[in-house]
Amino acid sequence: VSIGLLVLRLPSSPFMSYGRQQDLQKQVKQQEDQCLSHLSNTVRTLTETDQVANATAQKLNQQSEQLNKIEGDIHETNENLRTSEWLLTGLKGFGGRLKNMFGKPPEKSAAPAPERAVSGDGAFASGAAMSSGGYQGARQPAPATRAAPAYGSGPGGKQTEFDQKYNQGLDQVEQLLGGLHEKAKAM
Repeated sequence: VSIGLLVLRLPSSPFMSYGRQQDLQKQVKQQEDQCLSHLSNTVRTLTETDQVANATAQKLNQQSEQLNKIEGDIHETNENLRTSEWLLTGLKGFGGRLKNMFGKPPEKSAAPAPERAVSGDGAFASGAAMSSGGYQGARQPAPATRAAPAYGSGPGGKQTEFDQKYNQGLDQVEQLLGGLHEKAKAM
């Protein structure tokens, strides 16, 4: 019988009663169930965290787009003010008209590039892709199967059902943490 990564082999000896063996096996099963329950709770919490991270990334993307639009509007307003000043100078009398006659009107300059550019597909300049479902760059396939360590194997070196479930849970945790790490870097 295995407990996590520890194997407990219950000897059949004349010194241990059948009832005692059953009690120990029951305790081992309870520990395994508790371990899988904690692992399941961890996966559920990480999944919820992933959803919050997706929502946060989407909100940041929307706010970046708003800031970029505001910055463009400010630039356009400044350009309009320069043109208005030039026109008003020409209306202020003979000197202003003469100045504008020999001077050029203000040239329109290109809008400054936003600090954190957002493309039409919602990708930040860092290359982190966003979509309506959230960040898409972190979804990586889970490793095929975690190799069972010798001390976590059942008889004959085969994984027990507990070890398989435990390793699958650890693979999920690893995948979710990797995805959260990539999202955090992209934000």
